[in-house]
Amino acid sequence: MKGFDYALENVLKLRAKSEDDRLIDFSKAQRTYRKQIEFLEDIECEIKDIQSSYENVESDKLASSKRYYYYLENLRSKKERHKNIVDEAERTCEMKRQAFEKAKIKRKTLETHKEKQMVVYKRKQKREEERMLDEMAVTAFKRRLEL
Repeated sequence: MKGFDYALENVLKLRAKSEDDRLIDFSKAQRTYRKQIEFLEDIECEIKDIQSSYENVESDKLASSKRYYYYLENLRSKKERHKNIVDEAERTCEMKRQAFEKAKIKRKTLETHKEKQMVVYKRKQKREEERMLDEMAVTAFKRRLEL
């Protein structure tokens, strides 16, 4: 007897590959998002460090105060710009996650279909085997009657 041959095996392989590709895209986007968050946290830490060190500076030095103030403002604007980058990375990451989930559902649907086809195939094979055994039993019974 011939073995189970799933007609949509190539489609299943394509969907599995597509799912793998979406997973890779999602993991890259997630890694980028984490890096952007780390960079933003570094900026925030630097702002806190500058603010704490500013307290130790003598207040009579106007040039020093001015330098601290401009540097702090530069860091704050950099932080705001980077927040937009982080938001964009988060949106991209979410889109990639959704694409991965859709690919996963498509593959799972096809695998479920394949499993159902396998059950039908096994049931059909079992019926065929039973039919052959019944035929052999009837043939053996007829031979005994003829003897």
